[in-house]
Amino acid sequence: MEKRFNHKDIINSLFRIINRIILFLSLLYFTVYLPFSLILYLPGWYRISCNWHSRCEKMGYERIDKGIQELSRFFRHQGELTSVFWTGKEGAHLLEVRLMADKMFILFVFSLLGLILCFHARTVSSFALVNMIIILSLLTILPVFGVFWRDVFHPILFKNKLWLNTRFDFSYYIMPRIFFKITTALLIIICSGINFLLWYGLRQSSVKSG
Repeated sequence: MEKRFNHKDIINSLFRIINRIILFLSLLYFTVYLPFSLILYLPGWYRISCNWHSRCEKMGYERIDKGIQELSRFFRHQGELTSVFWTGKEGAHLLEVRLMADKMFILFVFSLLGLILCFHARTVSSFALVNMIIILSLLTILPVFGVFWRDVFHPILFKNKLWLNTRFDFSYYIMPRIFFKITTALLIIICSGINFLLWYGLRQSSVKSG
């Protein structure tokens, strides 16, 4: 006999689909945003990156450290770019970046709520594995990072050319393109690692619970 579905079955199926979509997107965003926020809001990564290029040395490490601390406080809304280091152009661009970061934080809060409300250990474990594969695939942009950064990433996010640095901009000395390339690689590795730990940990937990 052919099985007949009633409205309740259809609603339940739609609810499960929506629940899984929310859980998948929330997990993906949560695991990407978490390491990104640590890099953006804390000065440590900017300081470490000075070891990879000579531009920090050209500016002088004392001035560099002061500028890095001011930048981190600026992104955290604990101060403004008031020192003489910053040009008006890059100040306008960094304000745009901060506004974007604020919106990203709001999305992070929603993703956290989505994880809490829709959490299911076995499903999260499966999605974490999928996320890890998706995120690792982004390593393919590294060989063509310069083209991606100049012709894809910035034109999509910004409607102006304020992001283009010159030797007169303080950002030129602390955030050359190599900084963003290595940061991207680091984020991919850390995000993949977080998803791997979630996949492995929840998988082991599910196996033990039978």
